[in-house]
Amino acid sequence: REDREASTRSREFLTGAANESVFKAQGQGIGDLEFGLRYQFRRRKPTSPYLVGNLRVKSDTGSDPFEIATASSLSGEPQFSTELPTGSGFWSVNPSLTFIYPTDPVVFFGNVGYLWTLEDDKGTTVDDDGNILGFGIVDPGDAYRFSFGLGLGLNERSSFSISYQLDQFTKTTIENTIDEEIAGSDVTIGRLLLGYSLRLSNGNPFNLAIGIGTTEDAPDTDITFRMPFNFGE
Repeated sequence: REDREASTRSREFLTGAANESVFKAQGQGIGDLEFGLRYQFRRRKPTSPYLVGNLRVKSDTGSDPFEIATASSLSGEPQFSTELPTGSGFWSVNPSLTFIYPTDPVVFFGNVGYLWTLEDDKGTTVDDDGNILGFGIVDPGDAYRFSFGLGLGLNERSSFSISYQLDQFTKTTIENTIDEEIAGSDVTIGRLLLGYSLRLSNGNPFNLAIGIGTTEDAPDTDITFRMPFNFGE
């Protein structure tokens, strides 16, 4: 289940009023469900790297942002919608191959994958003036993914890692009255990741990762913290 809430501040255009209005929107419900499979291939010899095949499938069970946008425009309030989507509106399939090559105390790793997002018909509607509303067939584009790095064991409880991740997304295409590619939708996201892992006294791992954007489309920096825990005994 996913709960979302957003607030938008606005001010009337070309007026001297300094008062701002706040518009709030919420989204609640189930999000997009994901399913994953992993298979480790047999090593041909002890010096061979470990190879793991991965397959992730994402559904469109969450509320569709295109349906919300269309309903908002038909209601006569195209600027804002009171509802936020809880999903992407598309099915996607992400096969990938991971390799791991341990050479104590260093472990080399990498991943090559492809994200295939299925196009979908988001529908069209004609208003009283004959204008075509809606999006028609939308192809959000696919992505090529590549990453590599190394991990270094500092002692029996902690390790340090450095890696680089590159995602190349293709253009989004909307077929309404004519095929139209969305300018700027083909982006390249490159990130340098610095990670640290510590195994706590209770056996749970503490993971910290800092991402540094290396391309124009990537965020400047981000921090990820992960620590699993159990409820009850």
